[in-house]
Amino acid sequence: MRKAEKMRKGFLELVVCGSMCLFSQSLMAQTVYVQIENEAVFSYLNRVKYTRESATQIDDYLVAADEQRLDIPRPAILSLPRTMADSLTVWYGEESDLSDATKLQVSRQSPRIEIYNLIPEHVYYYQIEADGEVLKQGEIRPRGTVRMIYLPSVRNVRDMGGWVNEDGLRIRYGMIFRGSELNGDHVADSTDLETLKQLGVGAEIDMRYSDENEGSGISALGFEEGDDYLFTDNSGCCDPSHLTSYHWTSRYRKEFEFIVASLKQGRSVYHHCVWGADRTGMLALLMEGLLGIDYDQMMKDYELTSFYSYRQKDNIDYAIDYIETLPGATLQEKFLYYFVQKLYVRRADVSYFIETMLEENDITVGVEELKKEKLVKKAPAVFDLQGRRVRGEGQGLKIMVGSDGSRKKVLTSLPFSR
Repeated sequence: MRKAEKMRKGFLELVVCGSMCLFSQSLMAQTVYVQIENEAVFSYLNRVKYTRESATQIDDYLVAADEQRLDIPRPAILSLPRTMADSLTVWYGEESDLSDATKLQVSRQSPRIEIYNLIPEHVYYYQIEADGEVLKQGEIRPRGTVRMIYLPSVRNVRDMGGWVNEDGLRIRYGMIFRGSELNGDHVADSTDLETLKQLGVGAEIDMRYSDENEGSGISALGFEEGDDYLFTDNSGCCDPSHLTSYHWTSRYRKEFEFIVASLKQGRSVYHHCVWGADRTGMLALLMEGLLGIDYDQMMKDYELTSFYSYRQKDNIDYAIDYIETLPGATLQEKFLYYFVQKLYVRRADVSYFIETMLEENDITVGVEELKKEKLVKKAPAVFDLQGRRVRGEGQGLKIMVGSDGSRKKVLTSLPFSR
């Protein structure tokens, strides 16, 4: 069987198992698995591997029939039991007692309900009721990496989380979102604006320029300038000089400092220009490089916009060309140099950002006693006091992860060999 056919078969198997009852023969308990990446995105992410010499391959994945949207995820699909009641109530959330549950009301004529915007590799619990009686319950287990967000009136929205860096640490989901504008030439409806807030968005960066359209400089989310809304009046993109000119570097510094301040206040950030492509893509690339994401994944994240508005990695390769001229043994160290020495970002902000945005990709579960030897992962990354990854021997900080997902910084003088 050809590789492409095997990949398609693997994707379809994940989709099919979304309707299967896996841990119980009872209709009362069903586990639903869903591959959240649609077929085009799934294939692109799993077949393409970019190096600096690679030509773009995004064109091979943009064929869609009947103008089907390719910038949205697959939903978890719950089949609804039959009932004589007028409607059914569906509850779902991450707490097993459903104390954090979202409530959905569904007509009894509906054969199923689709649930979007779940976080990959998280476990959700659901319950379906009618007239106070529980008819069905179970778990939803989303799979995938890229968390595209479905907002019917907004395009090209996705979570920055999911990418895994060269130390095996993953960018946290639900911290930073990127996408297109919410007002101006493209207007988000009130339901989608509320969905963004429910996802945790409490701050917005608007990278349009003042005369771009009627929405520029106005927060569709109702945020206030200087508090939870930053308008940076970006006059276009992209040009190599933008990485070095004062006007652009000062914008990047303001945007990064605003993100750090928002995260410290527990507010997730939505950053956008008009299309969520170039200006948005550049800020995303700079942050991903700082977090140690490799070239392949940075280019894929940029090109994912093509499922809405065509972009190819050649448009942004100049940024990597410039970063690679800077001091540093690794690409991440070069990005760190750029933030500290070119953008004049405080090292404390860089350290906070790196520590806050990264988590272990595989958290150990089932350990009852959080003893030191059980907390430390094998060959963990070690950081200095400025948040920079270090190798060799000496003293530094290990990030230790407990069975409950808790994280601790522990001073170590062990060899740093990997």
